[in-house]
Amino acid sequence: MPALTFARPIARWLPDQDGELTVERPAKTLRALLEAAFADHPTLRGYVLDERGVVRHHVAVFVDGVSITDKSDLDQTLAPEASVFVMQALSGG
Repeated sequence: MPALTFARPIARWLPDQDGELTVERPAKTLRALLEAAFADHPTLRGYVLDERGVVRHHVAVFVDGVSITDKSDLDQTLAPEASVFVMQALSGG
């Protein structure tokens, strides 16, 4: 079953959450896995997705260790034991 982990800086917006949050749900696509997590933790949606349903600019999503390049393409297929990690993206100079 795919596992979705939200890094601590994102998961901290949930009550009583002190550390990373991992959600495991049956899902065939990245979108389905995210939606399952948001069904359990609706507060996280606004921190991860913008009003168009696209991954926010300041958020990075990794599927099996590889960063997604198109933040609007959430319909990519997940392997049955996929590992997805969501974290705040860093920028600067």
